[in-house]
Amino acid sequence: MALNGYLLALACLSVQAAAQLAPTASPTYLSTPSFMTELQQRLMFQGTSLRFTFPTASVNSAAGTVRPMDLSTDPVLGTLPNGGISQNVDYFAPCTINVPHVHPRGSEIYYVISGTVEAGIQEEASTGRFISANVTAGQNVVVPQGLLHYIQNNECTGVSLLQIWNNADPGTVIVYANLVNNFPDRALAAFTGLDATAIATLKIAVPAPTSPLAQSQSCLARCAAASSTASSSAAPAAAAPMMG
Repeated sequence: MALNGYLLALACLSVQAAAQLAPTASPTYLSTPSFMTELQQRLMFQGTSLRFTFPTASVNSAAGTVRPMDLSTDPVLGTLPNGGISQNVDYFAPCTINVPHVHPRGSEIYYVISGTVEAGIQEEASTGRFISANVTAGQNVVVPQGLLHYIQNNECTGVSLLQIWNNADPGTVIVYANLVNNFPDRALAAFTGLDATAIATLKIAVPAPTSPLAQSQSCLARCAAASSTASSSAAPAAAAPMMG
């Protein structure tokens, strides 16, 4: 009997606790329009919102241009299922590299419109495999989400590319510059073995990231030398003096 009385008391307490925790009104998202289906979100945009024109370049320098089409420029992209999509149209000047970086929220496709680029992808630590290939016009390269990668134009002519992500906000982390400039010196010293003087020199050589694009000075020098040689070869030969 004592056990039965204990179980009855416990049941009463459970009922009282459940009553205190029960909501007194319907959840807000069921009674207000704050919850919208994807179709309702898309209907907020005009038909012309589905025709995209790439905006003014977010990066415009001697190294090239980057014109984004993402959540910040076209909010309708965020209404698409599974995270949406985003794109960039890029122009890389001669000798330009899209510096090593990762996209934490999206896998990426680089499609080469014109020219040839070198693509490099670093696999995760369990294999340590590094993959690289030359990619020409009409080809693309796929970069899995979160992997460190770069794209480089090693040629003396410009290239055009289209970048596509399976997320309206894939994010970008420029690895090397953030590593050198934002990590504490003690961390840099621990895994590089450099002393304080060498770390200070490294920070001067690797400035804080202001652009995802940079140019190789050795490549530019090579292209300038090639251009000078070609100009000299194309110059007409001086006329021989006439003998009297």
